[in-house]
Amino acid sequence: MEFHPQPIAAHVVTEFSAVAEEVGGPYQPLAGTVGAVGFTHFDTPASEDNAVTVLMTKENMDRLPSQALVRINSLKDDGSLERTYFGTVVAGPFAEPDGLRADSPIVVTTTVQGKIFLPRYHGRAYVQILGEEVDGQVIPPRYRPKPNSPVFALDDIETARILRVGGDARLGVMVGQEKILVGIPTDKKSVLPRHTAVMGTTGSGKSTTVSGLVHRLQKSGVATILLDVEGEYTEIDLPTRDPQMVAALTRRGLELSGTRT
Repeated sequence: MEFHPQPIAAHVVTEFSAVAEEVGGPYQPLAGTVGAVGFTHFDTPASEDNAVTVLMTKENMDRLPSQALVRINSLKDDGSLERTYFGTVVAGPFAEPDGLRADSPIVVTTTVQGKIFLPRYHGRAYVQILGEEVDGQVIPPRYRPKPNSPVFALDDIETARILRVGGDARLGVMVGQEKILVGIPTDKKSVLPRHTAVMGTTGSGKSTTVSGLVHRLQKSGVATILLDVEGEYTEIDLPTRDPQMVAALTRRGLELSGTRT
């Protein structure tokens, strides 16, 4: 039997529109939630201090990658802002089916058979709270964000401001956000002169890190005395020949140069 769809009568469309207007009209996000990529979930007996679970639609999962920084606005019952928190994504986002367990037979079967019936799904991410913002300063939090608090992804400028990564002596780029440069302010005695150490296992890159730091300090006009008792820095004045370092420097548009001695 072949089915032929029929157009909906005009009076039916009119009645639907009237009912929609009666219940509030088109959907509008709640005040203070516009632009949110997700919302905080309820706590469970396994919840930990300074950590919250964030749920999001599958369309927003790409907006909260690992290590991304977020702002959480904890709202009052009337929708006004009560507290603001900053946090970082430490796990996820993981994909979970809507209304079904991920290990349920129907989900397992459809996955194995190749998307015959792929249910809708959402994302779950775990966020570590960095602190609460009070008068422009980030301080340790005393309270947790409330459930269903909107979560916003920070842009590069706000991320750099919260982490305070600015400085004239460049160290590198932020993991996961290569547009954010991480540097050391050489005009502050509270940073470098106070018990700075570079530690790591053999071959982890300690000497390379020190060489790069000396190079950047020199470019910033900082007088640096290097006591090389093992001869590790005898070629510090020569450009690197390591293929991986050459590729990394080229990708970031940095010149291959040594440090003047």
